Amino acid sequence: MTKIFATFLLFTFAVVSGCVGGKTAASSADFWVKKSEKQLGEGVECLFNTDKSYVLCRKVVENAGLPQGVDFVVYAVSKQKAVYSEKLKVGAVEWLDDKHVYIINQAKGQQAEAVSDVNASRVVIEVATGKKVDTTKTGEKK
Repeated sequence: MTKIFATFLLFTFAVVSGCVGGKTAASSADFWVKKSEKQLGEGVECLFNTDKSYVLCRKVVENAGLPQGVDFVVYAVSKQKAVYSEKLKVGAVEWLDDKHVYIINQAKGQQAEAVSDVNASRVVIEVATGKKVDTTKTGEKK
């Protein structure tokens, strides 16, 4: 009986030790950098939303004579799966809130001095669906 009790305690300790304080690979920014570099190349920066349910990985792309562009992918952390990606020749992307990314995209053929140029289109994407949303409901940045 003592052996069974000791085995039970050892097993319980092992299970509790594995669950407490350990980071899962998916909660590590390094994990997502390595994963996204396969798609975007080196020089990736990954940013979690505030509840860490999604991660935005982006790579700034230098364009000769133009403002910077950005290639990016958004992953669902729990599924470890890409849910949205895009390559912008001249543009920027950032989190608007936990469920939306804010994209600034310079129209093709227009000259721009900066990514925030007034001629650029501004789009909000709901990351769960990959669809554009009505920006009056999301509090789009002006």
